[in-house]
Amino acid sequence: MSEKTAEGLSPETVGRILAFRDERDWRPFHNPKDLAISISLEAAELLEIFQWSGGDLEAVKKRGELAEELADVLIYAVLLADRTGLGLDDIVRAKLEKNARRYPADLSRGSSAKYTELKATGRCAAADAGDGPSEVISGA
Repeated sequence: MSEKTAEGLSPETVGRILAFRDERDWRPFHNPKDLAISISLEAAELLEIFQWSGGDLEAVKKRGELAEELADVLIYAVLLADRTGLGLDDIVRAKLEKNARRYPADLSRGSSAKYTELKATGRCAAADAGDGPSEVISGA
C-alpha cells in the first residue's frame, strides 16, 4: 500500500467538500439519484483517460487528469454518503468483510473469477453470505 493511499480522506477534507457545497447552496440539488448519476459520469471521464492508450495501462502521461477525475468521483461519493447518512468507513469496512467471505484468499488467489463462478465450481461455499452493507444501512 502506498503511503498516500493509507492517508485516506481526512475529516478536514470531507468538511471542505461539504462546506464547498453549502457555501453555494447546492444541497437542494444533491439528491441521491443525481449524485449517483454524477458518480457514473465522472467515472466515465476517468475511464476515458485510458481509452486508446494502447500499452500505457497506467496512464503515466495523464497522471494529472487521472488525479482530477478520481477526485471528482471521490467528491461525489462523499456527497452521496452525506446525503444518505451513510458512514464511509462503515460501509467500506462492511463491504470488505462481505468480499472476504465471497473471495476467500486461499480459494481466489491468482484468479479473476467472480464469486458466483467460484461458488459454481465449488471453490467458494460462502460466496453470498450476509452481513454486508445492507445490514449496516438498516442497522440490523
